Amino acid sequence: MDRSPRLDPARVDALNRALMTWYERNRRDLPWRRTDDAYAIVVAEFMLQQTGVARVAAKWPEFIVTFASWSELARATPADVIRAWQGLGYNRRALNLWRTARAIVDEHDGILPRDLAALHTLPGVGPYTAAAIQAFVFGDPVPAIDVNLRRVLGRVYFGDDNATSGEVARVGSRVVDLRASAAWNQALMDLSATICRPRVPACERCPLPTWCVYPEASRLTSSIAPTRRAAESRGPDDTFVGSRRHLRGRVIEELRSIANGDVMPIATLRLTLEPPLGQARFGVDDVVAALVSEGLIELIRRDDQVALRLAGG
Repeated sequence: MDRSPRLDPARVDALNRALMTWYERNRRDLPWRRTDDAYAIVVAEFMLQQTGVARVAAKWPEFIVTFASWSELARATPADVIRAWQGLGYNRRALNLWRTARAIVDEHDGILPRDLAALHTLPGVGPYTAAAIQAFVFGDPVPAIDVNLRRVLGRVYFGDDNATSGEVARVGSRVVDLRASAAWNQALMDLSATICRPRVPACERCPLPTWCVYPEASRLTSSIAPTRRAAESRGPDDTFVGSRRHLRGRVIEELRSIANGDVMPIATLRLTLEPPLGQARFGVDDVVAALVSEGLIELIRRDDQVALRLAGG
């Protein structure tokens, strides 16, 4: 069923003006918003894919000093980049960022491509990151639809949290502020982070009540939900510690701790990280094999000993 809302241009324009007025007074001061350097903005977008804003804000300046350009990043080894990525998690993003730098230097003369098809060929650049690059680097009038924009635009224009990404993207492409695409996207992200939150939206502080069609019933349901969910929730250690992702991170951390050029015997890694017998759904060797196949670490054979190091380290 087509749920596309009817969009009155005058109402959309008034809504966007109210949104931008609010944003001018309430914008978050994030370091990557203070630069127009394409490289620096793309680095931030890779970091933000699966890491919170506060952690990225602390790490991004240091990373930009260590690798100041596409060419500097491309000249580094994967091990260098993975070490510099420490604290951000999901280390595959570091490798994808390095591969993207290599592709931009080798295939695009060191210049970030603007063409959407070319952006999609870059490692780690999916639909959202490509749209974010178009909006934040080039100022193209496109909505960068992530979970935040999907929630805000879904509530404002569809009245609920059930709009699909496709529905929101179609509406977003029609309501994006053509005069200030980057600021419009950032304004919606900031509204999502501070007011239009997932379970307890602060509708009384929203700058868009005149136009938002999010029903009172949904607001009531949202405000009740956290109490119910809190009783059901488990601590983060229950779901993360002992998981495959946790063990992957620990393997990378152990290999980060050795100097460039050194290796760690896999037997040492097993002794350090192998879960107690009977408690593991998978072992160190399983995780090592996956990390090797992904190009994050290398298997080295020396003197009949199998050892490991970060890729290129």
